[in-house]
Amino acid sequence: MRLGKRSGLETAGTKRLLRKLEKLETAVLDPIQKAIVTSAMLITNDARASMPQSRGGVTRTVYRDGMQVTHTASAEGEPPAVDTGKLVANVAFDVDSDGMGADIGTNVLHGAYMEFGTPTVVARPWLFPAFERGKRAHIRRTAKAINDVLKKGGK
Repeated sequence: MRLGKRSGLETAGTKRLLRKLEKLETAVLDPIQKAIVTSAMLITNDARASMPQSRGGVTRTVYRDGMQVTHTASAEGEPPAVDTGKLVANVAFDVDSDGMGADIGTNVLHGAYMEFGTPTVVARPWLFPAFERGKRAHIRRTAKAINDVLKKGGK
């Protein structure tokens, strides 16, 4: 026995209900997409802000491009300290083509080394902690967007 659209059985108002559900799907997509962009922007900004100009750590003299430079490393487990600003400047997000997801990260290679560590350098996470801090707010933001549409009846 088959129930549903192809069963030949139709409950009164099924077509009208399906039309309303299609409108609801369309109505809820835009607020969810906006919530995703907002969350991605806030998490990106938090990741950038977590990397201060200087933080307690080990100070040493290094040579960069033949120039003597003082470098203060962040403490182990803390976000990386900023020297050149290249990592901070290249933290970005990219929204999926359907608007229903976003990737947050960097194209700067040492960003991954700092986040996860290397055999010789202890991790200094900066992205995952920002994601964790922003996760609950994103869930609340998305739920509110959906609830607002439902309260308006999908309009």
